[in-house]
Amino acid sequence: MFSLTSLRDIYRHMEWADSMVWSALISSDTARDEPALLDKLRHIHRTQQYFLAVWRGETLDFTREETSRDEELERARAFHSDARMWLEALNEDELGREACVPWADRYAQRIGRERAEPTSLGETVYQAAAHSSYHRGQASTLLRQAGVTPPLVDYIAWLWLGRPEPQWP
Repeated sequence: MFSLTSLRDIYRHMEWADSMVWSALISSDTARDEPALLDKLRHIHRTQQYFLAVWRGETLDFTREETSRDEELERARAFHSDARMWLEALNEDELGREACVPWADRYAQRIGRERAEPTSLGETVYQAAAHSSYHRGQASTLLRQAGVTPPLVDYIAWLWLGRPEPQWP
């Protein structure tokens, strides 16, 4: 269903979009220390990190440590670097293999039924990007509430801008 080329492209966009939101946050006196905004960014990046750990077969640590804004920014940058390397090493044939996420039972309870079929690696790679986009929209709302015009980070805008590289603060 998903090609490795399209997933790599989506992740290039995701990194750029994350960097633009971080740049808006860091450059604003009113938003830079907004707790709800930092919590939303923590959630985005921790979820990204959890998915990457699952894909690499690593043990997950769900400890919710409080990180400073600068520590979280570095974690976000590290995730994107690690994800880029992992995606570059990935083989197209691997996208169809089953990928079990350890939080699946919790979500099955939330939707009130078991999942319909095994989830593939490609689907979870896409899910991590879609989840990030969903919450990035919420972060943009929080930026606006803090008096900051959020950056335009839609995928189509990224395409029209010529697929720019990330602009991390």
